[in-house]
Amino acid sequence: MALGIATAEQQAIVWPKLKDEKRFHYGGMPTGIATRPETYEAWEFTHADRHDLAAMGRVWYLEAQARARMGNAPGLLEGIRKVCEVGRQGGYYWRERYHPSGQAAANPAGAEKYCEYPANLIRIVQRFLLGVDLRRDGSIVLAPTVTEEFWQQGFGQTLTWRDRSLRYRFHRDRVTGAYAGGSSQRVGIRLPTWQTPSQVRATIHGRPTGSASEEGLIFVVLPAASAEKPCPFEIVQTESR
Repeated sequence: MALGIATAEQQAIVWPKLKDEKRFHYGGMPTGIATRPETYEAWEFTHADRHDLAAMGRVWYLEAQARARMGNAPGLLEGIRKVCEVGRQGGYYWRERYHPSGQAAANPAGAEKYCEYPANLIRIVQRFLLGVDLRRDGSIVLAPTVTEEFWQQGFGQTLTWRDRSLRYRFHRDRVTGAYAGGSSQRVGIRLPTWQTPSQVRATIHGRPTGSASEEGLIFVVLPAASAEKPCPFEIVQTESR
């Protein structure tokens, strides 16, 4: 599900069984590798302990990737909030792993201050929730997987990489922002899908500019601009009449 290997028919069968399965969250902590880890028997292990039967950050990353690919924004956000709450309780440190305990909370194990969960927390928020993708062809894509509350209230951030800076804010029907960099930058945007066909209007410095549609993304090319005078842009999606 996470890597897009399953066919459409397989997704239709498997995803409804996976997306709401709470037993993958050991004591509320995502994500374990099995829903019934207690049923493993001794002969199934080549070592004395069951260390890998635990919630681990790398497995949570795959869960988040699957939820983003399937457009499951509520589930994605729920997992992020659960990990943040466990971090808050521990002074914003996370343990290496969290074993199932059969109780309301998981049983923390391993190193007391381990990098896996916080590293994946940053990656999941940026890559899947906010949908930031720095592509190999040099373009940058912003394809968020967020709940309706995000779209209604608006959200965004400022990204900086190499000599470039991109400030942006999403709204229900548009994205606005400003770009600064020594050369032009191709940007792809995904806005919420209307139930009816939509029209797109893009402007740079308040003047209309061309855009292209590829695989559900709206692409524009932002010209070079200085940090003192960044290039403002807006992409608006309206319902067709």
